[in-house]
Amino acid sequence: MANPFNGPPFFPNSMGCQFPGTLNAGQSNGNSNAFQGQKIMNAIMLQGKLMQQIAEQNENLHNKLADIRREIENLQVPGLPSDPQSGIVPSKQNLLDLLTGEDTKFDFSLELSGSVPNPVCKGKYFSIKVFLEPVGEERIPIEERIQLGVSLYTAENPPKLINHNMSGGGMIKGHSTSWLTYDENERKHATSFKIQLNEVTSHFRNGWVFLVVQPQTPCEYLEQSGYKLKPLIVKHLVIKAKETTCKRWREKGKVSNILPEATEDASQGSHESSEESEEN
Repeated sequence: MANPFNGPPFFPNSMGCQFPGTLNAGQSNGNSNAFQGQKIMNAIMLQGKLMQQIAEQNENLHNKLADIRREIENLQVPGLPSDPQSGIVPSKQNLLDLLTGEDTKFDFSLELSGSVPNPVCKGKYFSIKVFLEPVGEERIPIEERIQLGVSLYTAENPPKLINHNMSGGGMIKGHSTSWLTYDENERKHATSFKIQLNEVTSHFRNGWVFLVVQPQTPCEYLEQSGYKLKPLIVKHLVIKAKETTCKRWREKGKVSNILPEATEDASQGSHESSEESEEN
């Protein structure tokens, strides 16, 4: 009689069964893909954190370099004669004489319409509105127009034009030039600017700057008529880095918005050297 157990051995796996603890090929590939995906996500998150840290370090380095540059500029070099005028805080008249010459008799002046925010937040847009005001009986024909531009000057003697910030970029961005034209509603020549300023004033002497609005290019009509136009000069303009700092300065009354009626001494007490240590 034949042995019923003779023949090839019998294994459960040949019936499609699986021992505990083993994975088929599909499950193994799925887990591997999930693991690789998690590794990629972790790498991306780590890269983002590193880039943020680098950006913060660059900003801190930029601020330190700006402070060092300011200190170097203020150093007195031995052997060179000192300038007795350098420590004098300039007035609006000092800057006006520099721009137009001394004892100039003006026929028209540019006046501020509305207020200028003070302090201004670095990199944040704000608007300036100006209009033309006759000094005497002269009038400019309504069809005439004058191209005006906004510029900044340092609060040192003599004031210096500020074209660039400490990192070499443009100091003023935005709509910084405009045509002064006749406004039917205002019944006078007027225009406006929308600009942003890109450096804090703590990096400049005395901690504030002049803002000036004047003809951008020689005006043919003014040259032919011989009329003299007085620029708009705004004094004690402060620029801070953060909105929270601007708000705190306003709340403490250190500075206030610059108004058309502001006098030469407005906000004078807000720019003493003791305030330079405060956050920019």
